[in-house]
Amino acid sequence: MNPNDYRQIVLSTSALIELEDVNKTVELIKHKRIIHIVSLYNYRFAAEEFAHKLETTGFHVKTHFDTIDIHLTIPNLTHDDLIIVMAPSLQTRDLFPFVTEAKGRNTTVIAITSHDFNKLEDITDIRFITSDKNTARNSLTMTNTLMALFVSDIIYESLLRSDKNLRQRRMNSDTISSSNQVINHYYYDI
Repeated sequence: MNPNDYRQIVLSTSALIELEDVNKTVELIKHKRIIHIVSLYNYRFAAEEFAHKLETTGFHVKTHFDTIDIHLTIPNLTHDDLIIVMAPSLQTRDLFPFVTEAKGRNTTVIAITSHDFNKLEDITDIRFITSDKNTARNSLTMTNTLMALFVSDIIYESLLRSDKNLRQRRMNSDTISSSNQVINHYYYDI
């Protein structure tokens, strides 16, 4: 694998990201009641990572990785909720009906995906299109989730930069996590 493949995909994805969309996403995250992060397939890892970051900063986040769970969520959605869908494509039989129905309930929908299509603009409020691994020469060994992580990191960094209290919450979470990982001398003496 050539490191230039990753460099090219990061550069391509960077060129596709609009700062205005990042700022809108940050404001939505800060003001919505519940953030639902929905993911299927191989983007689940990236979705779990993003959800963990938001939770450790104090946001109410629910993750949905199962088709049945995704569809059971629909009746409880309101305009106060935010849905962030992370998937290679929303044009699947599992995600397209969910996103369409959520949009019909006036829920704000953000998509992080590598597949753009005509109706994506109609069913989402904000779209982050990532460069697909298939643009690289050695796409068989690469993962698409890296670009989803890249986009979520950009959003999260902008979120922390926008609010000093959020930065402090994150630092407090990191301190608690780090202090719980240290083994004291009691365990050495056993």
